Amino acid sequence: MDYDNDDYEDKFLKKLRKQETAIKAKIQAAKRQAEKRKTQAHNNRSRIIGAAIVKEMETNTELKQSLHPIIDKHTVNAKDRKSLGLPSLSKKEEQPVKETQSPPPQETNNETPSSGGFFNRNT
Repeated sequence: MDYDNDDYEDKFLKKLRKQETAIKAKIQAAKRQAEKRKTQAHNNRSRIIGAAIVKEMETNTELKQSLHPIIDKHTVNAKDRKSLGLPSLSKKEEQPVKETQSPPPQETNNETPSSGGFFNRNT
């Protein structure tokens, strides 16, 4: 009789471990989904705020001049610098674009790649 009880306990524990594994997988999936939503919300806020600032900079020269050094300091990707009309950095200062960054914003009708970037435009 002891063998039947041990067999039952082994099966019961095996079943519980399987359930535990499934629950852990669901928890990890939920964490990934929550992080994805958090990132999307952050990117959306950044896009909205950025668009508002760019719009204001089109007419507010003082704001444009005050933000230029900040943008110059924090924009380290060569393609990003080129699209903004900023000078190139040395290879040591340049950093690659991270895979998780949001795609670049769509070009507006008053800014084209041939216009030399946002900071080279006359306002």
